[in-house]
Amino acid sequence: MTLRALIVDHESESRKSIRSVLNREPDLEIVDVCVEGKSAMEAVERHRPDVMFVDVDAPGFNGFSLLQSGPGSNLPKIVVTTNTKDYALRAIEAQALDYLLKPVSADRLHRSVTKAREQLTVERNSFSLPSAPPAAVPAADRLAFKSKGVIKFALIQDIQWVEAQGNYVKVFVHGEAHLIRETMGRIEQRLSIASMIRIHRSRLVNLRFVREIQALTGNQQSLVVMLDGTQFPLSRGCRANVSHLIR
Repeated sequence: MTLRALIVDHESESRKSIRSVLNREPDLEIVDVCVEGKSAMEAVERHRPDVMFVDVDAPGFNGFSLLQSGPGSNLPKIVVTTNTKDYALRAIEAQALDYLLKPVSADRLHRSVTKAREQLTVERNSFSLPSAPPAAVPAADRLAFKSKGVIKFALIQDIQWVEAQGNYVKVFVHGEAHLIRETMGRIEQRLSIASMIRIHRSRLVNLRFVREIQALTGNQQSLVVMLDGTQFPLSRGCRANVSHLIR
């Protein structure tokens, strides 16, 4: 699947950096590069990109307004880019695909592209099977799983956290735990949204339910504190996943 990408950024060096990394992505086509709002909106109408890398500080353009314009097949996935962490929570609440703090690293940019490709693949496969019953083709924003002989559906944005349990994963939704036969790698792909991040090799958390991240000093381990008071360790290997929030 060829991914059609649009870059909107008013900073020359940032545009060059993002474009350089995206040019190395297989099956990705950069349809346009814009520096301000008017040309960006014209490019959206003209090219119908699959994913947009949007600098929220670009003159005359508000990526959040585009996110809030409502669902639709023509709405691209939005990856927010900015020089400040001030927009992080807003991007999560607006359900942006991802949030990147400048200067954007090649690894983080690659992960955003992977997220976009995975979500679009799920959505396009759903649209290609119109005759299938709804339960057979879950919407991209929902997780389907069997619990006590019943197939249940949970909004991905409502999942609080996920933890590994041997050959299973335990998914916590609205205070209830559901055991699903799935690997952490597979469940991470299925829960590919901006607010769902890995904080440990055996745990994912939804930033929508995080109260605070305690960046402890010395030999003490950093802690992720959930809204209900539950605390989880933030492993050293996963600190980069939240670095844009705690700098």
